[in-house]
Amino acid sequence: MGTEIVRVTNVSKKYKLYKQPNDRLKEALSFRNKNYHSDFSALENINFSISKGENVGIIGKNGSGKSTLLKIITGIVQPSTGDVKVYGRVSAILELGAGFNPEYSGIENIYTYGMIMGITKKEMHTKIDEIIEFADLGDFIHQPVKTYSSGMYARLAFSVAINIDPNLLIVDEALSVGDMGFQHKCMIKMKELIDRGVTVIFVSHDTFAIKSLCSRCIYLEHGKIKADGNAIEITDIYLMDTRKKIYTAEAEEINSLNQTALDSLDSDIINGTLETDIPMQEETKDSDINKYEKLRYGTGDIRIKKVSMLNEQGSEADHFEFGEIMSIAIDLHAHKQINNLNCCIRIRDKNGIDVTGTTTFEESIVFPTIKEREKLKVIFKAPNLLKHDMTFSVGVTINDTKDTADIVILDHVDLAYTFKSVYNPKRPVWYMYYQNYDIKFDIFK
Repeated sequence: MGTEIVRVTNVSKKYKLYKQPNDRLKEALSFRNKNYHSDFSALENINFSISKGENVGIIGKNGSGKSTLLKIITGIVQPSTGDVKVYGRVSAILELGAGFNPEYSGIENIYTYGMIMGITKKEMHTKIDEIIEFADLGDFIHQPVKTYSSGMYARLAFSVAINIDPNLLIVDEALSVGDMGFQHKCMIKMKELIDRGVTVIFVSHDTFAIKSLCSRCIYLEHGKIKADGNAIEITDIYLMDTRKKIYTAEAEEINSLNQTALDSLDSDIINGTLETDIPMQEETKDSDINKYEKLRYGTGDIRIKKVSMLNEQGSEADHFEFGEIMSIAIDLHAHKQINNLNCCIRIRDKNGIDVTGTTTFEESIVFPTIKEREKLKVIFKAPNLLKHDMTFSVGVTINDTKDTADIVILDHVDLAYTFKSVYNPKRPVWYMYYQNYDIKFDIFK
């Protein structure tokens, strides 16, 4: 554990909510101290610390307390109870344009921001060219910021925040309003800051951005810390929770019943009391789906029983050379009749970023009606055009339309299998994914 730069201890924040605007005045003038408000707890007993050089993502749905927490860390808002200690210069991009005077020009706001941060005008003068160049606002840098679009606000705010040599950089969803090119430039710059040892706290709903940028993630739910740990694992938990909430109460009840049945089934198997006509799966490396029960979800009408990868000789493997044909085999067992079955795979890199994938629906594969208690094996076959360590997830859904709102998830397992792409000196792959290009050229004199 390195030097501590942020410590949050027993922090809670409550707000008073009034049904009508004049209730606030009534309460203030009440001689009997009558309450006209209800308490809303935005944060409850938050505890964590961040070490120097850590890059931490904060995730959670709207209203979970993310922005309130950042405002408390930066000192904009005081906690109702608890204590926050921050060591070093903090540069924060919170609400769009916060700290900017709309009547001032972009350049004037740059110097004003520096003054607020305790930076002398002389020091800001040495940074001004770099800030202006990164913001890339052209002649608008001389115009009042009230004439700026939301994207221009973000450019100026981010450019100032990252170029004043902060010890702690806090970014709250500010990049979502920028164009794609600017977002890419910002991500590169933040990675450079992380490499230089700057501590970053990054709030976003973009799980891919958090996985790419952060090694640690804090998941807030209803003002409490639900999970804190490895960014890939925590964002997967968040995504799983989000997807589960798509289901109706009935589907959730079915899922609960299926899980209870599965727990009972596992117990019977362990105790040796179960008599069944379903053959037991052999123990094979990374193919025991039960070990991933915490990472699976769905109605359970079809269960993924086994996932395996086969090489060109048909043997199970976890190492594949570049260009080698690999087969992903998925064994399924139906617990009720299913129409419009769709089987999906998604391959991720070691950072948890989706690299490639497909579905039988997208590939125009049409399954017949799957009857209750039927078993089936689905095999995806393709050449290995990847590099490094990879994991993949598998899922089965009901798809009878391209509208994602109509999709019913029957079973989904994250981290179903891990495999490695073996380096081939005869055909080195310098990028994450190899794409075969049709290349032509002309020579002119």
